[in-house]
Amino acid sequence: MAQCILGGFMRDTRGCGLPAEQRFNHFASVPLCALSLMLDGTTRMMQSAVHYVTPKHAPQMPRMLFSGAQSHPTSSWNEGDIQGLIIAFYPDALSALLGLPMEQFHDKSVPLSALPDSAVRDVIECAFQTGDAKRAFEMVQEGVAPIWQDVRPSQSPFGRMISDWSRSLMLNAALSPSGRSLRQIQRRVKAVTGVPLKRLQTYSKAEEAFALALRNGSDDLTGIAADAGYSDQSHMGRQVRAQTGFTPTQLMRGFEIDEAFWSYRLMGERY
Repeated sequence: MAQCILGGFMRDTRGCGLPAEQRFNHFASVPLCALSLMLDGTTRMMQSAVHYVTPKHAPQMPRMLFSGAQSHPTSSWNEGDIQGLIIAFYPDALSALLGLPMEQFHDKSVPLSALPDSAVRDVIECAFQTGDAKRAFEMVQEGVAPIWQDVRPSQSPFGRMISDWSRSLMLNAALSPSGRSLRQIQRRVKAVTGVPLKRLQTYSKAEEAFALALRNGSDDLTGIAADAGYSDQSHMGRQVRAQTGFTPTQLMRGFEIDEAFWSYRLMGERY
């Protein structure tokens, strides 16, 4: 399942009594598909600047939400205590599971019910009925595993980072019998992921910079930019802000002290 699901992110604030300003959730733009299950509580999607001032006026998130790869950072706000689960799928794997190109879901979030009937959707809906994030994640893995065994493509294994996956994806596209030109590779990658090949490379650089900052500290941003493959620190700053909505300094500060950056802290545990 490691080549199908990147991981599950469980969030349970029941009984924590978080104040309103600590109930925001910030997510970076990533080339992954996400399944969000809101098991308890209400979450609202921040869709304009005014929503950060009056978040109760933002639209409510469906209790079962499917999101394609996102090219912009997103944020949400919890009205009160919540229990939720986000499962991050590699888009090429989900494309094989559902028999659908993920390109049509790029920068879109839809209720799970908008997806065609399938064995995978049935598994997810049953998992939601448990009302427990941990058990729901286990049920999704148990239910999807036999389906994945039947449809998984022949591909080389990859490590824990998105950059490893993207290299494996490009290798498989290059080895496809339908052609090996750069243009054909780009088309195949975009069809199964919804993300242009060039953008995948920008994600990989940002991930490398994030991992370097966690391992070595974030004081030397110039050195991090060079080691991650950016032309200079300003280039890194522009790219990081485009993918997260924050400067590198703001991101690392939020990572350290702000409850709203919990998803970044969970991702940081992978590095």
